[in-house]
Amino acid sequence: MTQLRERLLSWDACFNVRDVGGYGTRGGGFTRWRSLVRADNLCRLTPAGRAAVVEYGVRTVIDLRAPFERRMDPCPFAPSGVESDAVAYLNLPVLDPDAAGRAVVTAMDAAATVEAMYVLLLERCREQLGAVIRAMAAAPDGGVLVYCHAGKDRTGLIAALALAIAGVPKGTIAADYALSDGCLQPLYGAQLRQERDAGKRVAMERQLRSPRNAARAETMLATLGYLDERHGGVSGYLRWAGVAHEEMERLRARMGG
Repeated sequence: MTQLRERLLSWDACFNVRDVGGYGTRGGGFTRWRSLVRADNLCRLTPAGRAAVVEYGVRTVIDLRAPFERRMDPCPFAPSGVESDAVAYLNLPVLDPDAAGRAVVTAMDAAATVEAMYVLLLERCREQLGAVIRAMAAAPDGGVLVYCHAGKDRTGLIAALALAIAGVPKGTIAADYALSDGCLQPLYGAQLRQERDAGKRVAMERQLRSPRNAARAETMLATLGYLDERHGGVSGYLRWAGVAHEEMERLRARMGG
């Protein structure tokens, strides 16, 4: 319980932020604290929240969102943002805004399960996912923060890949992924309270409470199992995604374990 309180970071106006340090690895070590932080949308951060990011030691922010998301909700650490001098900022969209990216989104919308959505992302956006892992490995000293909108799906996949490279067992990776469900409940509640139209509120609640919006441990276990069967594990998948062995080793060293 003490470690969980340390892991969940209360940065003002963010909901789903946590450090993935302190997880045991197969080699008998532990992942390093303040090396990798996963988060939801940083656009909500108050001045105090933005200061907390910097004070925590984050020196690189990797934004996984598409251009239209960035236009709607600008990142405060982006070149034109209020904290642009505080950290290095990289925008590496998992879903490209081109026709291929739109086709993936359409296919994901039609997917029957969250696992099926993740398989689509892994198979059809491998170069983008590989680019994120490579950027994490090449980042300068200091913490790396990776985020998307809710910090659950795109961020969840990146965190899972990184933790697997660090040697964290599948069950622990899945448990970390599942923490997003509880973290996001206050955000969902706030969104429902802000919707004044009763009909729209009912539809929103149906979407937010849908199994397709859930972060369940079994979903991540199944996703990692798919990578084992299809690619021989996460390392094999990342090699296919363009990540060199040396880059995986740098990421592993960065994260400890």
